[in-house]
Amino acid sequence: LDLVGLLFISNASRESMFAEELGGNTNRRRQEEQRRRRRQAKLQKKKEETEKARPESLQEKPDVVPQAIAQPKPPPSTPSESADSKPTVVSNALQLRAERQAKQKLDKSARKLQSFYRMHRSNSKLLQTITKTLEKHITDLEKLQLLLNKNSSRRTYVPPTATSTALCQQLLFVTTSLPYKNQTRSVSLRDLKVTSHLLRKAIELVFLPGISDIDDSSNAFSEWLQSLQGQVRVQNFLRLCLCVLTTSCEDAVQDICRQFILSMMTSGTQSSTPSTAIDVYRNLLLPVSTPRLVAGVEKTSSGKTTKPLFFWQLGSPLDVISVLRHFLLFSTGGGPIPSMANDIGESCIKAEERGIASCLMLTILKATRGVRDSSERHFLLQRLLTEIYTIPLLSWRVTTDCLLFKDSLDQSKLLVATMIKTFTERFSDTLNTGKIQSLFPIDVSLTICNATPMQSLLANLMQIGHASVGLNGMDVSKLDFAMSATFYEFVATLIDAIPLGTLSTKDSVVEWFSDGKGRETCVLLSPVVMRQCRMVLSSSIVRRLFLCAIDEESLKTKEVLSSKTQKDLKQEKELEEAGPSAVSLAAKEAKIDRSKSFWRSSTWAKKASIGVSKMLSGETAGAKGNLQPKQPQDIDSNRFVVRSKYSPALLMVLCRLYGIVIARWGGFGGEDSVKRVQKNEERKARPVATRMADVGSQSLLNVICFSTNVTETTWGMLQGEKDLTTSINAVVSPTKEKLPVRCLSIRPRYGKEKQHQTRTNAVALLFLFVSSLSHTLIITDDTEVHEMEKPLPLHQLRRCVELLKQLLYRACCVDDVGDSSTSVFQSDYFGLALINSTAKAMRDLYDRSSRRPISTPKLWLIEDLLEKEIKKSKTEQDFVALLSTPVLRICPFLVSFKRRLKLFDRIVYKNRIAIQGENSTNPFHTNPLKPGIPVRITRGRILEDGVKTMNNLGTNMRQRIAVQYYNEAGTKEVGIDAGGLFKEFWTDLSTIAFDPGYSLFRMTEDNCMYPSPLSKAAHGLDHIVLFEFLGRILGKGKSRQQVCRVGSNQQKSLLNP
Repeated sequence: LDLVGLLFISNASRESMFAEELGGNTNRRRQEEQRRRRRQAKLQKKKEETEKARPESLQEKPDVVPQAIAQPKPPPSTPSESADSKPTVVSNALQLRAERQAKQKLDKSARKLQSFYRMHRSNSKLLQTITKTLEKHITDLEKLQLLLNKNSSRRTYVPPTATSTALCQQLLFVTTSLPYKNQTRSVSLRDLKVTSHLLRKAIELVFLPGISDIDDSSNAFSEWLQSLQGQVRVQNFLRLCLCVLTTSCEDAVQDICRQFILSMMTSGTQSSTPSTAIDVYRNLLLPVSTPRLVAGVEKTSSGKTTKPLFFWQLGSPLDVISVLRHFLLFSTGGGPIPSMANDIGESCIKAEERGIASCLMLTILKATRGVRDSSERHFLLQRLLTEIYTIPLLSWRVTTDCLLFKDSLDQSKLLVATMIKTFTERFSDTLNTGKIQSLFPIDVSLTICNATPMQSLLANLMQIGHASVGLNGMDVSKLDFAMSATFYEFVATLIDAIPLGTLSTKDSVVEWFSDGKGRETCVLLSPVVMRQCRMVLSSSIVRRLFLCAIDEESLKTKEVLSSKTQKDLKQEKELEEAGPSAVSLAAKEAKIDRSKSFWRSSTWAKKASIGVSKMLSGETAGAKGNLQPKQPQDIDSNRFVVRSKYSPALLMVLCRLYGIVIARWGGFGGEDSVKRVQKNEERKARPVATRMADVGSQSLLNVICFSTNVTETTWGMLQGEKDLTTSINAVVSPTKEKLPVRCLSIRPRYGKEKQHQTRTNAVALLFLFVSSLSHTLIITDDTEVHEMEKPLPLHQLRRCVELLKQLLYRACCVDDVGDSSTSVFQSDYFGLALINSTAKAMRDLYDRSSRRPISTPKLWLIEDLLEKEIKKSKTEQDFVALLSTPVLRICPFLVSFKRRLKLFDRIVYKNRIAIQGENSTNPFHTNPLKPGIPVRITRGRILEDGVKTMNNLGTNMRQRIAVQYYNEAGTKEVGIDAGGLFKEFWTDLSTIAFDPGYSLFRMTEDNCMYPSPLSKAAHGLDHIVLFEFLGRILGKGKSRQQVCRVGSNQQKSLLNP
């Protein structure tokens, strides 16, 4: 309705409106209303009759009725009414009813409007009155406080409980605080500018002195707990303070509210408040009493399992941790991940919002640090880790002081390290199974926040590790080895479970996530969070940490690597007895004087990885918002600093951490090269490791191999530490360990399983050593290996060959063979990566040893390997099946060359018999010798006719070839080719083609042949066709075990190339 129209309603309407409101008897009002309606109906009827009786010229036009109070249209007339001009009784009644309904509606709206106006005006007057009264009371308290402060012997004045109660009620009335419906956090204030100073004065003069007062009679909070109304009053006042803390207002008001909230969560030594009262107030703000949780599932007293429930859902409506989480997620930056975060970086968070969040977080951290009960303190620390530190871009939303907050029990340690320790102790069983994602909150959908809690936690921890001097390795004298080991071990746990695309160097990565109901959602991961996660691959961080973690004097690496046993001396003697003839032509090279700095520096490798390393660490111009530590002294100087509290535990943790990175993103763990058949194989899940090496993993290997001594140190520890040597020997032994190699894992262990972590440390050291060795051999030539003994001395390389040989033998020939029960083990990406990286390193070493021997040939072999299998094979299919065995696919050098050649000959022989047939005197023989393909050869044109007739046979070359000789006159020579004519043709052909005078091949001093560079000049474009034909004819001769004639007097058997 139009408000203007309502203000000018008729006097009759106003009278009826107030008559109903002021009337006492309901029946009497009803009767009066009926009489009034009849009287009005008569007057209206008489008026209409008078108007009709007057002439039209004298009739007055009706006044225009305002739109707001316009009369409703009369109902349409019936045919009878149109015929008769006089209205009927029914039409009059309907019209009167419509008028009454319209007036009733207008009256009801007017009453509501007037009621609201009266309520608003009375409320405003009451609010002004109470505000003035509250201001007067606070002013009186200030004056009284000044008068009492003149007497220094008197303590601070504390108003009595009745005064505190009245002031609290008045203050709550002045501020409009909406109740929490369904645990919502929406609270609004009437006028923050007017009421903020009243709130500040009230807390300073009344509530803070009351909490810290010794006299129990003046402590209002103890009295308020005795009644339900008092408890509600406390909750409303705490809600008001929390609203002020999360609102932009004066610093003085926020400081006093923060001080009050902090005093309510911690008990002081001078406080008279009983411990039960403090517990009640603290449980309102920091709830610690929760139902029992078993793997993220709530259990009732009857033992029945209900829906999944996490402790982050169990807080009270005044839970400050939940309030802080909601404020950080939705009030800072406009959402979990600001839309402009990737463009402007940290500037997307306003400084005012960041200041509010930092103050509230510091208050909670101080309160948590002050909790005396250890169990409650540990629970709160776990909540902080899972609810606050899993918020994306936390380092942008709060200040560095919040992230580097110290622990009260040990000021040298960060509080986040204590959080990690308590978290891993409580959920050790879940962490050991790799299901860490079930321990984090799921209250924010991935469609709103495109970063999982694990990714956000990893990004925030890397920001903390980069900024803390006790974790980043900037100064080895300030590095806390124990805290760093705990910190980076938890980082390794996160990296083991994060989505595969997190550390990818691609610009955009898409991952599929399950919602727990059988549905999967496609999410484009946040590039900002991914960039912060990739700081774990930063070249500067990796180099600093390894340089601090490696102490060659404590580990005695040089002594271990230089020591030789009797077995080493014996192997050196055997290699010397082999003589220089074992060195092939490819190994003869000039000895160049090279300084060791060339190998150590590897400048080109460093330059090649600078761009990728900066991109991964976020050091480019477009990467903003990363926490920057203070620049220390030269990093390389950390090698020569004496480490007073050195422990190799940090080195073990780093090997496990970066071993997981290389196994998942290095291209080794994504392919099951062993390919064992597993029982109860489930639906194919998404891959957990890449099949191709990522750029970040290659940059990481560059830093590890060429900027640190990881290769020498890890191998020295495996050889020097007795426990590690025993553990690694048990892993590679075919009989001591039941778990297959492909199922090995280096996931960090917690709780009781931590005692059995020696084997995990040994396997992690071995994998990082093998990976770094294989990467180092890419640019290491034979001179560096033999003369400079890089990367390891030769006798240590021989030990390495023996160890890795046993590992491959067990993985390929022992595991899951002959015992069907072991096939239930599921392969792990790390076990597969260990097998693939070991095979790659062994192939590189074998190729080098083939050129210039590192050891005697027998060191590479496993005695009698595949001998029984070859003897058992009868058909061609049996022999071909042996080629697909893991040992011949992964590490064929473990089998002697003669045995491999024997297998090849058997396959070729069986294939030739199946295609060409066989001469046999047995009348029941089912595969007689086939006639073969006739080939015409002219005596003077052996090579030309051979190319013409045989080069285009294709796969028919495997058929039997029946050579028919013709003389120069074109007459066929007498003879049947039963094998002899082809041998003659092969001998004549090899004599011509391999003659150096024919200009297809040349001969070296050692009677080795190579293609002649003058072949094109001698034979034109046909020289390529000749080489193709000779290749085919060589294969044909090999299948028939023919002898190739080289030159005039040299013969070279194809069986011994």
